Amino acid sequence: MPKLYYTATSCGAANFMAAKASGLTWEAEQVDITAHKTTRGDVDFYTINPKGNVPTIVLDDGSILNENVATLSYIGMQGDSNPLYPADDAKRAQINNALAYTAAEWHAHLGQLFNPTISEEVKTHVLGIVNRKLTFMNDVLLKDKEYVTGSELSVADFYLYITLSWTGYLQVDITGFPVVEAYLKRMTEHPAVAAGNEAMASNPETIA
Repeated sequence: MPKLYYTATSCGAANFMAAKASGLTWEAEQVDITAHKTTRGDVDFYTINPKGNVPTIVLDDGSILNENVATLSYIGMQGDSNPLYPADDAKRAQINNALAYTAAEWHAHLGQLFNPTISEEVKTHVLGIVNRKLTFMNDVLLKDKEYVTGSELSVADFYLYITLSWTGYLQVDITGFPVVEAYLKRMTEHPAVAAGNEAMASNPETIA
């Protein structure tokens, strides 16, 4: 069976949540992404994924997927009919569009704030971009929607949720973006998110 490597506080957690919500039974293991070691067996993670990033899905043939757009869409395609990634071309395109936006437009900029050596000048510049992205989410992407692509939860929501959850830690104020704030609260309270967080707490050997 495939194996998912992730960390519970990184974007990799979105994949664990999506896989669990999809009813998949995969192997799973957390990674100490600072030391680049697996948490069971203390294996050098670079020998599994030369990029050293999570999420990483190792497929049955030994090949790997290690970008959220690919990993989350792959999770969604498992099984005969997954409501988190409906078998409809237009709906899948919208989900892929949301995944790509989160990866390229949101995660890529917000993630820069984790850099402890970032200068105040660069930080101010990045925060300006982050606030423009939040404005777009508030006024366009999430406007009049329960979830990122409409009224139904999708794999894209787990990714957007995880990255939005970092705003508190990074001290990015989202109170001026009520639609975004309400979405984050709704996702935080969603049973699939709660179940995923509870399961990850034990670093399980399988997703179930």
